[in-house]
Amino acid sequence: MSVWSSYPFLRITAFFAVGIVTYPIVPNNYLLFSATLLILFVFLKLIFKKPFRNSHTVINGFVIVILCFFLGMGRMGVAAFSEDENHLLNVALSDGDTFVYRINSYQREKTKHIVYEGELLSIISTKVNFDIHEMQMVDAKVMVYLSKDSVIEDRLIYGDLVVTNRKPLLIAPPSNPYEFDYRNYKMKQGVSHQVFLKNQELMVVGNQPKSYLLQQSYRLRRYFSFFLNRHLRDTSTKGIALALVLGIKDGLDKDLKSAYSSAGAMHILAVSGLHVGIIHMIVTWLLGFLRRWKTGKFLFVMLSLFLLWSYAFITGLSPSVLRAAIMFSVIVIGDHTMRNHNIYNSMAISAFFILVFDPFMLWQVGFQLSYLAVVGIVYLHPKLYQFIKFRFYLFDKAWSITCVSLAAQLATFPLGFYYFHQFPTYFLISNLVVIPAAFFILLGSMFLLIIGTINDFLSGYVGDLLNFIIDRLNSFVILINQFPKNKIDWVILDVWQVILIYLVIILVLLTIYQKNAFYLRMSLLSCCLFMVYSVYSVINNHHYEGIVFYELRNNTAIDFISNGKVDFYLENKKEDLTFVNYQIEPNRLANYLPPVKEDQYIEPISAADESFNLIVWQGYKILVIKESVTSLSVDQRIIADFIVLSNNQNINVEQLMKIFSFKYLIINGTYTKYRALAISSELDRKGVLYWNMKEKGAFVYQEL
Repeated sequence: MSVWSSYPFLRITAFFAVGIVTYPIVPNNYLLFSATLLILFVFLKLIFKKPFRNSHTVINGFVIVILCFFLGMGRMGVAAFSEDENHLLNVALSDGDTFVYRINSYQREKTKHIVYEGELLSIISTKVNFDIHEMQMVDAKVMVYLSKDSVIEDRLIYGDLVVTNRKPLLIAPPSNPYEFDYRNYKMKQGVSHQVFLKNQELMVVGNQPKSYLLQQSYRLRRYFSFFLNRHLRDTSTKGIALALVLGIKDGLDKDLKSAYSSAGAMHILAVSGLHVGIIHMIVTWLLGFLRRWKTGKFLFVMLSLFLLWSYAFITGLSPSVLRAAIMFSVIVIGDHTMRNHNIYNSMAISAFFILVFDPFMLWQVGFQLSYLAVVGIVYLHPKLYQFIKFRFYLFDKAWSITCVSLAAQLATFPLGFYYFHQFPTYFLISNLVVIPAAFFILLGSMFLLIIGTINDFLSGYVGDLLNFIIDRLNSFVILINQFPKNKIDWVILDVWQVILIYLVIILVLLTIYQKNAFYLRMSLLSCCLFMVYSVYSVINNHHYEGIVFYELRNNTAIDFISNGKVDFYLENKKEDLTFVNYQIEPNRLANYLPPVKEDQYIEPISAADESFNLIVWQGYKILVIKESVTSLSVDQRIIADFIVLSNNQNINVEQLMKIFSFKYLIINGTYTKYRALAISSELDRKGVLYWNMKEKGAFVYQEL
């Protein structure tokens, strides 16, 4: 019997996922041709049985996995929306249109906006000559941004129908090199457009929820959010409790959130597999006695599923919780109903159902990390745990938690480096406290939510206890964050490096547990390939030279790069560097350049009237015009290689050309699209070489 016979769904899910990934890169005619060949092959096999008799099982298995591959491609084809004629991507919009949106999510708080996920239901067009209204039904998921400054009434809730004249905008691509591609990220969630609204620009005309179940879930979530806010005193305590129990991260303090991330404890603030796993553990602990009876097993399964999904329901049925609830539900059912239950097969079944429901989920970081973490824990935890035996109960539990942390980190750290470019060095210490604390906080919160509806006096004591636990947990995380070298950061890995690291991990584990020298030799070879590839990547990028003019909304930033070193110009150094770094760091990481530091700053030469700054670097002259220069009087034209227009000032191009002589003019990101376009039109008429950042993003000059 083949080793894979115990994991039938593992192969099915794997090929289904490969089909999903392959769909965008395979032309439709190739897909149709290949599917026709497969159908013909199956037809011939059914008619002519003798030639296939000796390899019946192998051929059946081959046909099934290839069929799953095509099913994955077909499911992705159905989910893809770019070719749908009724999708917003393929509908022409005009300025006089009226749009009807529906709110399909709970609100999320951002710095300047309240954000919702919604959908555009219809477009009402008016024919001016005939005063006739035409309604066109469309299909599009849209991100709805409601300005906080304009919110004067109750905020929007799930199911609200919103009418407005504000046109949905296609989500913009990244403006800077290697910047996070938010458009691609949202496209893989089926979202293509966004709309920015103010309270006075919209009218709520009704409430028609897309799902009654979700409506009730969000109501219950709001109620429990209010309940926790009422019984927890400190702001930071409320923020952690709401994030840990309900997945509401709006109230998290930025510095505290950063501390949790550096301590390797961020996973407890995103309601996902860990939380559903803790709920499953609590349920098993409370109701495990039922499994001793014959009829009790069925009752245990039913109660477990009810409580797991009840928790998912009060958290708003978010994708991460749904994913974990499905995974644990399949595991619970398989564990009690299947004679030869295999947890890997159960996980594959849950992943298959999730991908059938939403194939875009395959690209979600949470989906990838959660399944890898569970696989790592299931496979490695028992093997690590058996190395040391403790008689003392607390030591034994501490060692078990350590093994869980090690297993999960070993399975996920390559992806962690790939997506987040950092790794917490004290994760073993922090998780010894964080995981038990999360258990007690979840247990206490559930008890508070139950007892609060019965006895308000007792709920006060439970709230005080929760306050104490969360406050101590915050203090511990802040302490860990103050340790030296609390994280390894500024690490860049590409897809091939991630694949090679996972190959090394798998081969090393096979060497240890199979005791086969072949796997050892292959692991050493993989290590050598990884090192050679990494050295090549560093050398190849070390000679990167150029000037990068970044596109920023409220600032001017320029990198001067030569031989692996960077000089940096920043017009407004008082601005919070968090946003600046978010725009700049991806390009620096991709080219193996250091992060922004104070010793990199270039001090410009300011004009007497401070209307512009002059930067001189390796013979290049860059003028950053900060204020109007129309009144500037000069004896001869000022010569520069680049002129950078900033601060959204209205420039007279003809006057500018009289004062300055330049090769290239750059309209930076501080300009509005309207003004940048007006200046661009005038520059086109004058035949001037220019770059409009509002249209094209950052400008990279490499002709050094």
